[in-house]
Amino acid sequence: MSGITQVNLKLPQPDSTQAKEIPERGKSIWQIAEDFVKDIPEEELSKLPSDGAEQHDH
Repeated sequence: MSGITQVNLKLPQPDSTQAKEIPERGKSIWQIAEDFVKDIPEEELSKLPSDGAEQHDH
């Protein structure tokens, strides 16, 4: 097993005086994507490549 080394990292433990509140989760990435495309007319969306490729003809 030459060339393989084992690394043990000890991460610092958070200090209770520095504890921060975890913010509530916002929108998922899919909800954000829906917000971006919700106002695009269906005719325009139908012009886009189905696989999302920008330059699919070369």
